[in-house]
Amino acid sequence: MSQINWLEVLDWDEEHLDNFRSTAFLYIRQGKYDIAKDFFHTLVVLNPNNSFDLQTLGAIYLEENNPSLALSYLQKAKQINPSNNTITMNQIKAMLLLGYRNEAFELIENFTKTCTDQFMVSDAQALQMAYS
Repeated sequence: MSQINWLEVLDWDEEHLDNFRSTAFLYIRQGKYDIAKDFFHTLVVLNPNNSFDLQTLGAIYLEENNPSLALSYLQKAKQINPSNNTITMNQIKAMLLLGYRNEAFELIENFTKTCTDQFMVSDAQALQMAYS
């Protein structure tokens, strides 16, 4: 099955994507997550290997209290960008909300050993304490 290259069909380049993404973030800043979500769904169709768009879509679903869909998009983003700490933190939050304590705690344990950002490590540890 061949994939349609929508960027080619639309004759869009990275500047078009950046402008579209910027518009989406304006909606996020206004708290209009439903509109921003539509923009990011479009960005994921246009550029399915962009971990930033996938992680942002996951974060929107997390904000909307839909941890199942959030985790789905975050896992895709993590496959593309495995060292991204923000994705990991959001995965932990989604797992905890879904009741996957053991998996989340295992992820926290690995995260606290490898992450060099002490603020994020503290946040992860705080989540672990809150869900213990």
